Amino acid sequence: MGVRALRARSTAREQAEAAVPELDILRYVASLAAAAAHEINNPLTVVVGYVQLLADEVDAAERGHIDEMLKAPFRGSRKSSLGWHASPGSN
Repeated sequence: MGVRALRARSTAREQAEAAVPELDILRYVASLAAAAAHEINNPLTVVVGYVQLLADEVDAAERGHIDEMLKAPFRGSRKSSLGWHASPGSN
């Protein structure tokens, strides 16, 4: 094995070792983002549930406002992969 081959091998190894901390940081950020989404979605699920119950109790004149309340949490999920996985009417 020549000197050039050894240098190329050494350089490739150094680059791979340098990429490991970056991958760890990306994994950490992804985990943090998932945890944040979970913490937001749990209480939001409760709110949506109560709004659905309220929808059964209101007259037709107020139903439009309730429908808008039920659509709002799902708007962000189309913009972000962190949002809700269900869609209105899927339950």
